[in-house]
Amino acid sequence: MVKNAESSPNANGNATNKKKSNLSKIFALITILIYILLYFIDKNFFTLSFNSLQNMVLKIGPYLILIFLLMLFNELVISPESVKKYLGKNSGWKGVLATSLFGVLSVGPVYVWFPLLKDLKKHGLTNKLIAIFMYNRAVKLQVLPVMIFYFGVRYSIVFTLFIIIASFFIGEIVDYLVKENQPEPD
Repeated sequence: MVKNAESSPNANGNATNKKKSNLSKIFALITILIYILLYFIDKNFFTLSFNSLQNMVLKIGPYLILIFLLMLFNELVISPESVKKYLGKNSGWKGVLATSLFGVLSVGPVYVWFPLLKDLKKHGLTNKLIAIFMYNRAVKLQVLPVMIFYFGVRYSIVFTLFIIIASFFIGEIVDYLVKENQPEPD
């Protein structure tokens, strides 16, 4: 797969990545040391904290695996040209409607989608469509029946449609305020 010039790191980018890598290692080491100290200071609190961590990993783990598989699929199968064509600056209403649909259908915590969105952005996904995707995540088909039960059909449909319509305006505002040529973090 041919990579574009924007994704190739320069010497300055390598230094930044090395600093981030070192900070990540330091943070992980400090966290492990805190857990070790906690074990000796208060074993009950250590057990409670460790069980909480374990439950969190079990809850978000499947979503992280899904996102990892989607990122792998993206890297192996989807070309930057196709992302630019269907989700890039010139994708028009097809791109807007596609990202709206993907936002509605997406599951799991929003932060597990960030790596995939960043990866797609490197291949041409626009800030506008990222904003539309994230805004449409507020619409959840699986909770729509519950919303209808509590608030009625009319309210639920109107509310859902307004979220989707508002996402288009949010996308335009983000597109206006965040220019595509601004440098992005690595």
